Amino acid sequence: MRTFLFFVQVLMLQNACGHVTTVKSGKGYLENNGTRTYGEIRMVAPIGNFLYDGHVYGYYNLPRFALLSSSGLISVNNCQKLGHHFQCQPHTSACNINNYTNCGMLLKKTPNNIFSTELGDSTFIATTLPYYELFRNKNSEGEYQDVPRSGHFLFQAPRNYFIQFNTQPVQKFYGRHSELNLKIVRATEKYHKLNHAKIDEANENSKAIGTHLNDEELHTLHGHYGYFVDSDTLLHLFKWKPILMYSLTFIFVGAFFVPIVSSLICCYYFICRIQKQGANKKMFLSEGEKLGL
Repeated sequence: MRTFLFFVQVLMLQNACGHVTTVKSGKGYLENNGTRTYGEIRMVAPIGNFLYDGHVYGYYNLPRFALLSSSGLISVNNCQKLGHHFQCQPHTSACNINNYTNCGMLLKKTPNNIFSTELGDSTFIATTLPYYELFRNKNSEGEYQDVPRSGHFLFQAPRNYFIQFNTQPVQKFYGRHSELNLKIVRATEKYHKLNHAKIDEANENSKAIGTHLNDEELHTLHGHYGYFVDSDTLLHLFKWKPILMYSLTFIFVGAFFVPIVSSLICCYYFICRIQKQGANKKMFLSEGEKLGL
């Protein structure tokens, strides 16, 4: 699990989870029980990847800021500008930049296979498309640029610059920076532990920000993930198709128990018949004995 940490120039920083993608924000310190830890406050870019052939983007709901100190990255919140520094509080939950898989997952529809979010004067872009056009002003000709192999990059540019994806409709992203910088995010999340329950949970989390999928879209995503012979799939099917699943359960249970019940009934009648034949034989011998007397 790797992403990349970006300063004004690209910098690779090794921490507990590999490389972490952040965008420069400013100097600051962490106030914790009277102790201050100084460093750089960074805006944290999404850590995620595309699902369902690029039609949905899934990412972790991470704290938006982190302090880069000499001891590594620390998730922070409640940052306030005091003089030339930001004063922040530690983010104390289990969901943090060093344990981002503890964070809830969010989903967003990406019908044009493009996910984007603004990070300060940068735009974080993820796409499955192979290329885009870079325009240095609205009257210039576009310069074709290859999308990085990872499909994730940061776009910084002056305000008259923009990049364009020739989708339907066309999508454009304008610069908000003083210089042109295109920074590659070289690695992304793989979601090895994704399952039906986590997809449903992610969609519930996404309702709070209005990016959730409707029932048809969610059902399609589940189908693309696949159905397996395990408890996760079984619970999902009971949730989505309760009548069908209870009917099938009744049929399977019936198919299992009917032969057993039938066998027991047959055994009962067979035993009763044997007992009855034994009783009749005893009665017949008794009559014969009487005749012999």
